[in-house]
Formats: sequence, structure tokens, C-alpha cells
Amino acid sequence: MSMSTTITVKLDNEVKEKLDELSQQIHRPKNWIINKALTEYIDRNNLARVVEKARQHCLLANQQDESDWDQFAAEAWEDV
Repeated sequence: MSMSTTITVKLDNEVKEKLDELSQQIHRPKNWIINKALTEYIDRNNLARVVEKARQHCLLANQQDESDWDQFAAEAWEDV
């Protein structure tokens, strides 16, 4: 069984109303919806950072001499 913790958040009234409606429509508790939404947001944010880091490394790689590639690649993976 996974552990959980309780937190308090302040929602705009419009968001709260939409959350209430969605909860009723899909027959899921609001905490389930919030947990799924936060998990997806965090995963997307982490992926976006990895993609940006990879883009930066590709741009730098294009500026590197091929003889420096092994060292460059090793350093790049340390940052990810």
C-alpha cells in the first residue's frame, strides 16, 4: 500500500466548481482527480526539462570537435 499525506490547497472558485462537476461525472473522489492531475503535471514538467537539456546538449555537440565527443557525451549524461 502506498503512503499518502494530507495537504491543504486554495483553489479559485471556478476550478473548485469544475472539480466538483468532474468528480460527479466520472464517479471519482476529488483527491483522486487532483492526485492524477498533479502527477501528470509533474511528469510533463520533468520531461520538458529533460528535452530542453537534450536540446542544449545537441546544440553544444554541434559546436564540438569530433575528437572531444566522448568527453562531451559523458559530461552531458551527468547533467540529465
